[in-house]
Amino acid sequence: MTDKLYITATEYALPNGDKSLREFEVSQQVWDKAQEIFDCELRFEFEILNTGEAHFTITDDDEDVSACLSPNDASLIPSIEACILAFDLDEYLSDSQAEDDYDEDDDADEDDDDKDPADNDNEVEDKKED
Repeated sequence: MTDKLYITATEYALPNGDKSLREFEVSQQVWDKAQEIFDCELRFEFEILNTGEAHFTITDDDEDVSACLSPNDASLIPSIEACILAFDLDEYLSDSQAEDDYDEDDDADEDDDDKDPADNDNEVEDKKED
């Protein structure tokens, strides 16, 4: 007999977004991929929208990096499994590394005392966002 495997998502419940944990029973293949996703410090989030549809996301601390929308019926679990299996972890990691490299270059620019801050568009944009 095979043990049941579950992934956990943070669920945001209507009407005010109360958080709880929700488990979804998944196949071994999906569970294995989910562990790889978790190992990269990503997480799953889930909510039922006002339309009644289910919204499942793979997210990091800054943004949703993948999402699926599904009817909240028997097709929900296959939709979540497809979303997880389709997620390109290698692409996410290479994009994340590129962002990290960009951030490191940006930090190096900030250490350059001889540089005129007006010449750096990123510094100007950062000031606008504050």
